[in-house]
Amino acid sequence: MRVFIGYKLTKMSCNQLEKWQCESGLSSTAKFVLPKNFHLTLLYNGELTPEQLEKYLEKLHKQQWEKYEECQILGLTTFTKKNQHIIVAEVENTPALQANREYIRSISEELKLPFSDEYNWKPHITLARQKDEKIEKKFQKKIQNDKFKFNCFHI
Repeated sequence: MRVFIGYKLTKMSCNQLEKWQCESGLSSTAKFVLPKNFHLTLLYNGELTPEQLEKYLEKLHKQQWEKYEECQILGLTTFTKKNQHIIVAEVENTPALQANREYIRSISEELKLPFSDEYNWKPHITLARQKDEKIEKKFQKKIQNDKFKFNCFHI
């Protein structure tokens, strides 16, 4: 089973991001992330066995997490992965967010689980994927400085 740990957005926050998608003008050129799949990934583990996942969840449930319920959107940006541009809402990297990510990473290391750290991690919410690399400047002001709320951890 492919596993990642992150934060699930509230329905209201998903609706805000979906509204941006509808107003973006990218519909014919981009593949949008479905609103039900919006999340902020803390760590991507990849394929885990059911036994690995059970041990992982046991450890994760024991942790006293830093409170993190709201994120500040810094703006829209892209990064390239596998010859496509990933359009994301970049999120402020707070001490609480960083502490929770580091704890999840340490559990993965302790349990010798695979995890991806192939790029310099910046907190973000993926919105769409497409080939045109010039798109983010066009929509920067439509999303900058919005705040979004999270309702739970997402596995």
